[in-house]
Amino acid sequence: MSDRLAIEVLPSPRRTAEVRIRVDGEDLVGGTAGPGGCCGHLAGSVRRHGGLVVRSDRGTPGDEPRPPDLHFDVHQCDAELARVTADRWWDVPPAP
Repeated sequence: MSDRLAIEVLPSPRRTAEVRIRVDGEDLVGGTAGPGGCCGHLAGSVRRHGGLVVRSDRGTPGDEPRPPDLHFDVHQCDAELARVTADRWWDVPPAP
């Protein structure tokens, strides 16, 4: 069974944009300190394996167990990436 990926690019008061990555509705960043010691740090690798996109090797702080791999349907993942990158409002530097 595949997980469901959703990506949002939102305005942010601290920077031009903030990316939110949700898997099955759960925010992966969540605004808490991650394993890199900084808010919003995600560690891991993403690879294509047949009809799946697999996200694995996510880092965890301290002695916490590593979460299970995430599996996304390759077509749903490609469609979500195309959707979120189609509107590039966040790719333009702010006016001086």
